[in-house]
Amino acid sequence: LFAIPLFLLPVGYFAWLHFLYARPPVTGVSVVAEFDPPADVSPIEAAFLLDGTLKPRALAAEIVGLVIKGTLEVVESGGAVVGLRRLRAGASLAAHEKIILAALFGDDASVTTKEASGRVAEVVKAIELAVVAELRRKGFLAERSLSAMILFFSAAMSALMISLSLIPAFGLRGAVAVLAALVLMAQFAYIAATWRPRLTGRGREATLHLMGFKVWFLQVEADNVRWMEREEKRLTAYAPYAIVLGATLTWATKLQKITSALLKNII
Repeated sequence: LFAIPLFLLPVGYFAWLHFLYARPPVTGVSVVAEFDPPADVSPIEAAFLLDGTLKPRALAAEIVGLVIKGTLEVVESGGAVVGLRRLRAGASLAAHEKIILAALFGDDASVTTKEASGRVAEVVKAIELAVVAELRRKGFLAERSLSAMILFFSAAMSALMISLSLIPAFGLRGAVAVLAALVLMAQFAYIAATWRPRLTGRGREATLHLMGFKVWFLQVEADNVRWMEREEKRLTAYAPYAIVLGATLTWATKLQKITSALLKNII
């Protein structure tokens, strides 16, 4: 009887964390239209705040952002992207941008889409960790804590106490089955609660801002971005955010041979 609440409390806490921080991370509040994205949130960081993970479109948006900065050039043939060419640019780059460039090119000045895809596939996790680290540094994501791991360990010990007390009633096999079931329950709750980094108060505000920006962008600016891409063959400053927000599929489709590596990282 003493062990049962010691097991249910951490498991219940994990369940509460999961429902509180499940994506979309900000619910039950009114969204006010915003005319610009948060000033200190890059497109790939915006994608992570909105989705809780990196999807192919996030990397596509970052590549387009590097094109706009003049850091790289896209080589097209017949309307399809066949390669990338690195350019010399003085623009300052974030840590994740440097990792992406190193992943795409290595020591080469130009690569084919096949070469770039293979290289990106090897550093997908490094890109995500760099984005998460930058968001933590800016105060959008909560720091890692050992408390969740300690609570899981206490739940596992409580499950062991419960199973030992059931040996006289159910026998050794029955007690082992109960232990396995309780530990699996705690494990699933722990994974659900800690799979995605938790947002801080500032992170929730930035996500709300992005949701408001999405409302305005899809209603006002999306058509202009699509027209510029289709008719003028030009990229506006909003082009990376258009990819993140799903307003245009042009570049997400063109770069899918490179960004498909991120498909392994989707829940």
